[in-house]
Amino acid sequence: YWGKADWYNGGQEHTTRHLLYSRFWYKALKDCETGDNPNGYKYLEDEGNICSSVLPGYEPYNKRTSQGLILGEGGVKMSKSKPETIINPDDVIAEYGADSLRVYEMFIGPFEQAVACNTSSMVGVFRFLKRVWAMQDVVVDVALSDKDANIMHTTIKNVSKRIDNNQHNTAISALMEMLNYMIDLQKVPTEMYKAFVQLLSPYAPHIAEELWQLLGNNDSLVNSEWPTYDEDKMKVSTVTLGVQVMGKLRSEVEIAPDASEEEAKALVMADEKIQKLIEGKQIRKFVYVPGRIINVVAN
Repeated sequence: YWGKADWYNGGQEHTTRHLLYSRFWYKALKDCETGDNPNGYKYLEDEGNICSSVLPGYEPYNKRTSQGLILGEGGVKMSKSKPETIINPDDVIAEYGADSLRVYEMFIGPFEQAVACNTSSMVGVFRFLKRVWAMQDVVVDVALSDKDANIMHTTIKNVSKRIDNNQHNTAISALMEMLNYMIDLQKVPTEMYKAFVQLLSPYAPHIAEELWQLLGNNDSLVNSEWPTYDEDKMKVSTVTLGVQVMGKLRSEVEIAPDASEEEAKALVMADEKIQKLIEGKQIRKFVYVPGRIINVVAN
């Protein structure tokens, strides 16, 4: 139980001290056990050696990471000696709530990089959470459409993978994209909204727990199983591609992601908007990049 830690995370401000009280002492004790002492010091003899049955390896943890420093307004380092540089979290919580602060801190930049805090930008995250809360009013027990299932399972995969890789800012971006999709629905399937609330919970645990209870769950959200994704549900039958004429976006077509160039050309030529634009002109080039864009060069 007291063996290797799976993951050790520390702040950049105290890296030396973190390594001293975790890695240095561990390796020193391991040297006691093995007699491996490059400096020639005499370590504990086998008799009475307290290290030998305790240490499971040569490193105290399987992975170590370090989060970036949160800077004050304008990118200055916050310091007790300069009170004007300090952003008091209590003030932010009083105005926007604890969940807004949590989501904002994870959203403002890559986990491992130093980022400047801008309290005026907090309102964007606050509005995001307000939209999440308001959506409960349009949640109904309806079946997922193929598109709903695709969005839900894709988001579950993206958020899960990004949390594991400390890509929290892009995980929250994926949640924002899913929310925008649900906003466009007149009725949001309960299954989809529940999965969204679970994915949001590591970042906004208070609002997520409240919504979980309001969705009719008696047990706490933290005891629920993390949502899983189905690769088959992530496959799409069609994608929407922009159609350009002479480099300018003029229309869109629904097309299979693996459609051939001949199939793409047939769809484009049948589009009334495109027909009007190329009427009387000669097609010099037809550029088709599957899954990305179509461009018609005609004059």
